[in-house]
Amino acid sequence: MKVLDEDPVPPRRINPRIHRDVETVCLKAMAKEKSERYRTAREFAEDIRRFRAGEAISAAPAGAFHRAGRFLSRHRTAATVSIVLLVALGPTVAYFLRRYRHEQEASRIAEAAKMSDRLASASGKVDEARRLHAEGVPDWRSRAQALFEKAMDDVRAVLARQPDQPEAAALMRRIDDARREVLVEDLLDLAHGFLDANQNVAAEKLFRWLIDYDPDNAAAREGMRLALGVGRLSLRTSPPGVEAALAPWDSPPLAAGEPIGRTPLNGAAVGIGRHRLVLSSPGTGRHELPLEVARSAAMDLGTVNLPRMADAGDGMVLVPAGEVTLFDGRRARVEAFAVDRYESGARLGEVPRRGMSWVEAAGACRAKGKRLCSFLEWRRACAGEASLVFPYGNRFDPGRCWTGGADATSAGPAGGRAGCVSPWGVYDMSGNVSEWTGKQASDAAVYGGDWSQIEGALLGCGSDSYPPLDRKAERAGFRCCVDSTAP
Repeated sequence: MKVLDEDPVPPRRINPRIHRDVETVCLKAMAKEKSERYRTAREFAEDIRRFRAGEAISAAPAGAFHRAGRFLSRHRTAATVSIVLLVALGPTVAYFLRRYRHEQEASRIAEAAKMSDRLASASGKVDEARRLHAEGVPDWRSRAQALFEKAMDDVRAVLARQPDQPEAAALMRRIDDARREVLVEDLLDLAHGFLDANQNVAAEKLFRWLIDYDPDNAAAREGMRLALGVGRLSLRTSPPGVEAALAPWDSPPLAAGEPIGRTPLNGAAVGIGRHRLVLSSPGTGRHELPLEVARSAAMDLGTVNLPRMADAGDGMVLVPAGEVTLFDGRRARVEAFAVDRYESGARLGEVPRRGMSWVEAAGACRAKGKRLCSFLEWRRACAGEASLVFPYGNRFDPGRCWTGGADATSAGPAGGRAGCVSPWGVYDMSGNVSEWTGKQASDAAVYGGDWSQIEGALLGCGSDSYPPLDRKAERAGFRCCVDSTAP
C-alpha cells in the first residue's frame, strides 16, 4: 500500500549531504505516475551522465501545487470531507480572524502610544538639561549629564522595538548635538580660565582641540588667537574708511585676509607674528604692507596716504606736494606724485627685478602707464618732509634694511624688512636693489645703494651712481611714479 499510495521520503531528509540533483533524479525515477517517470532507461542514464559531467539535468523537482494535486487525486474522499468542513466552518473562522486582527491593531496602537510617550519624556529631559545649562544652575554639569543618559535610554528602548522609527532617530541626533554643545561650552569656559591665569600654553592646547572637534566654532578660533598672543594696532589712512584685513605672511599675493575693521583703527587686536596688512577700497585700490606684531605690543602706524585710483593708486603711495633739501642746502619744490610702494613693480614678498639698464627700466614703467621718478621725487619719497639722511632716520642702522651680511647675498623679498620704510610708507629705498631715476636720459642716475653694500654713506637717500644708460647694471632695478591730481 505504501508503494501504491505514499510518496517516497526525499533522500536529503535521510542524508542532507546528498546532492539536490541526485535527489531529483531518484524521485523522478520512483514517481507514482508512469507519465512522470523517465520514459526509457537511456533517458535515465543520460541524466546521470549529465550530473557526473557537471551539466544541468533534464529532471525538475516537483512543485508545491503539483504535489498537492497528486495528494488530492490519491485521497479524493478525505479531500472532499475537508473541503465540506472548511465551507461549513468558514464564518466561524472568519470571525476569529477578524477578532485576531482587531486585537493586533489595538495592541499596535497601544505600543505606538507607549513609544511616543517615551520619546516625549526623552525630549523633555533634553529641554531640562539645556535649561540647567542656560541658567547656570549649581552642579548643572552632572545633572545635565544624568538627564542626557536617561534620555538616551528612552530612545534606545524605542529603537529596540521600532528600529526604523524616524522620530527616535531624529531625537538621538538632537541629544548628541545637545551633549556636544554642553561639552564645547564647558571646555571653552575652562580654556578662558587658563587665559585669565596667563597659562597661555594650556589654553592654546585646549583651544586647538576644540577647533579640531568643531572647526566652525568662532569662539574657539578667537580664543586660539588670544592664546597665541595679540598686539594692538592703531592706523589712520588718507582717505579714511578703508577696509583693513590681515593675511598670513606666507600667503600668496592678493590673498583676501581676515577683516579687522575700517580705518581709523584704534587698538584693534591682531595676532602676534608676521602678517600682510591689506588696505583696500574702491577708490584707492589694494595695498599690502608688512606687519610684525609682538605679544602685548601697541603699534601705531600713523597715517598712510593712499592715492586715488585715478592716480594709479593700486600698490602706490601718495606723496603730497612739498619741498626737499638738495645737497648744497637749497630747497626745491616737488609737486604731488604717487610712487610704487615696492621696487620694480613687485608685490609684498616678491623679489624685485634687477640687472636692468635705464632704457629697460624706463620702458618697463611706460608699459604700466607710468614713468621713472625724477631725482627730486625719489629723494622726497625716501627722505620725507624732514629730508632724512636714511628713509628710517638720520642714523645708519646696518640691520634695518636688506644690506650686507650673510643673509643679504642677493636681493631680498619686497617689504621683507618691515622697518626699512620711509616716512611716506615707501619700502626698501635703502639697499636691496638700487633704483634708476630720471624722466629724461640726461637726468638718469642710480640711487639708494644695493644689498651688497654695508657702508651708510652708500645707502642713504642721497647715495648716487651713474652707470651707462644702455648697459645692464647687475644690482639695479627701478621704481615708477605718476603725476597726481591730489593737493
